[in-house]
Amino acid sequence: FDASKQIANPDVLRHFDQISKDLISKEFNGKPFYTIAEYIPATSEITRPNGPLDSVWRNIFFTLEEQFKKPDEFKIDKLKRLINPKDAEMYETSERCVIYYASHDQERIMRIFGNMKYSDDEASKRYKFSMIILLTAIGVPMYYMGDEFGQSNEQ
Repeated sequence: FDASKQIANPDVLRHFDQISKDLISKEFNGKPFYTIAEYIPATSEITRPNGPLDSVWRNIFFTLEEQFKKPDEFKIDKLKRLINPKDAEMYETSERCVIYYASHDQERIMRIFGNMKYSDDEASKRYKFSMIILLTAIGVPMYYMGDEFGQSNEQ
């Protein structure tokens, strides 16, 4: 659900969640349906068991970008929190987080690396590292279509 934070009403989100699940169940013979909140910054309070929706989008790139800008000051504790949000942020289960580092609302990661003046080789290494973090972090990985091709356009 887009702009869940701006809706700012768990009862309304819970209602939307139920309507969505009822509709999908009816139209697709009881198939399960998974709801995701766009709630920035991410919080476990918006997710089940007590929150209104199944999961929340959790962006990891801003922390990675901060680390890439200052490689001599790389902080392993921040990296650990990126990989395992479940403990620090109290998510009930790993599927409560949808982990991503790029979306249609942001500059492409390769463009950001270019703006940081990384060579193609250095940008490629950092891109691969970002994908490794995305795919090993606890949660459901989501990557923006186009990132798999290394797009460098603005948005």
